[in-house]
Amino acid sequence: MKIKEKDGTFAIVDFDEREAYQISCRIEKDGIQFYRDLAQKERNPEARKTFEFLVADEQCHLKFFEEQLRELESADDRDADNDVLDSFDYGVFHPYDQIKQLAAAVKDSKTALKLAVKIEDNSLQFYEACRRLVSSEKTKQQLQHVIEEEQRHREVLRSLLASLL
Repeated sequence: MKIKEKDGTFAIVDFDEREAYQISCRIEKDGIQFYRDLAQKERNPEARKTFEFLVADEQCHLKFFEEQLRELESADDRDADNDVLDSFDYGVFHPYDQIKQLAAAVKDSKTALKLAVKIEDNSLQFYEACRRLVSSEKTKQQLQHVIEEEQRHREVLRSLLASLL
C-alpha cells in the first residue's frame, strides 16, 4: 500500500486492509505517546486535561484497530508486521522520525495545539480514505465512529487554541 499526498488530500494506492490497520495502530500509538508527553510538560491545566482526554480516546481507537487486525491476520502475517511499518513513510503524518522528537520540539501550548490539530487532520484524512476502501460495511460504520471522534478531537483542540489566542 502506498499513500500519496496531493494538495492536502491523501490518496491510497494498492489498498491493503491489513496494512491499513497496522498503520492505524502505529498512528494511534504515536498519538498516545505525543499527547502523553505533552500532558506531562503542559503547565496550562485546561490544555493538560485536554491532552489527557486525548490519550484515553486514542487508547480506545488503538484497541479497535488491534481487534480488527487480529481478525484479519494469521500468525505468518504477524511476523511480517515490522516489514510493513519499516517501509511506510510516516513523513506524511509528521516531519519527525520519532514522535518523542516531535513532542520535545514543542515549547509552548499554542505550538502544541496547532501541531495537534494538524496531526488530527492528517489522521482524519487517512481514516476517511480507508473507510472508502474497506470491504466490510460493519467496519465502515466502526471507522465512521472513529472518524467522528477524531473530528471532535480536532474541534476540542481548535477551541482550546482559540481560547489561548
